Amino acid sequence: MHAVERTRELFAQALDYPKPTSKGYYGVDRSRFCSVTPESPNIVFLHGTTRHDKHYPENYWIELAKQLTAAGIRVRMPWGNEVEKDRAYRIAKNIQGAEVLPKLNLNGLAGVLGQATAVVAVDTGLGHLSAALNIPTVSLYGPTSPALVGAYGENQVHLCAADCEPVEQVADPEVFSALTPSVLIAALQPMLPLSENVEIG
Repeated sequence: MHAVERTRELFAQALDYPKPTSKGYYGVDRSRFCSVTPESPNIVFLHGTTRHDKHYPENYWIELAKQLTAAGIRVRMPWGNEVEKDRAYRIAKNIQGAEVLPKLNLNGLAGVLGQATAVVAVDTGLGHLSAALNIPTVSLYGPTSPALVGAYGENQVHLCAADCEPVEQVADPEVFSALTPSVLIAALQPMLPLSENVEIG
């Protein structure tokens, strides 16, 4: 059972009320972090994670950024340390419409996510923040599985490299080979509002 559902079940049993059958909703008010005025179409890349083997290949990020920006959708990339900053600049290099953000605290990042049209995330804690803000998100799972602690909520799509089952924790550069940019584009397409639902790729 997913950790969120397990917690809901625990509280329902402990406090003696029927557990709701609908999917849990965080109830986070986005206006606490950002303006309610919509931004122009933009997708945030959450490319940073602590475990090396959970990183999506840079050449895939670059190709994804090229396809999205060519369709008129901005790409925005936060970072939390110098390694992530350098990666973000390598991804954005020579791509008009790809933006490396300044260093942000958690509130600032929540503001950026709250204005995103959609998010692409590796298996990272910030993907859960995106889910809590109810932002459509495609989360990428290579050596890990979303079954127990994957991003939870509405409009959350999990793309798994290995049938959503964890694989050996060995740095394998080929683990994401099946999750090509075209696979991500297909998953992102329905998340774009009709006015932005242009053909990508």
